[in-house]
This record gives sequence, C-alpha cells and structure tokens, in this order.
Amino acid sequence: MDSGKKEKYEALFSIFNKVLAQGKNSGNKIYSIHQPHVKCIAKGKEAKKYEFGNKSSIVKTKKSGIIVGAMAFIENVYDGDTLLPQLA
Repeated sequence: MDSGKKEKYEALFSIFNKVLAQGKNSGNKIYSIHQPHVKCIAKGKEAKKYEFGNKSSIVKTKKSGIIVGAMAFIENVYDGDTLLPQLA
C-alpha cells in the first residue's frame, strides 16, 4: 500500500483493530466507529438502563436562569464530580 494512503487511514484501521479485539468484559470499548469517543453511561432506570454519549454539565443562575457555564467531559465522571471544574 502507498505510504501516503497508509498514513491517511492509520487512525481508522486502529479503531477497526480495537473493535475486533474487544470482548464482552473489555474496558475502554468502542461503541461507535464514526465517534469513537462516545461512552456508555448507566442511567439506573428500568426502561432505559444505558445511554451512549458524553457527560455534559450546565450551570445556570438560581433566580434568572441565565446559563453561566457549560462543559463537556470526555470521561464518564460521576455527576457530583462535575461541580468543582464548573466553579473554577
């Protein structure tokens, strides 16, 4: 294969290899080839136990409801651990 083409598709082949190698109990699974950063988030609800995406945190003022901060987290962090980064 042409070296230029190999470099162009190297990241995509890396994702394919991770998908093929992952098992049922593997950590850091790939759930979407087109968006490999997507995580599985446990919801704890009977009807919809899991959701796929990224964790977001939005802060608004109590009285006026104006949004004063918004962040997206790459890792699936606990909800309580999103407050300190927002306050900073």
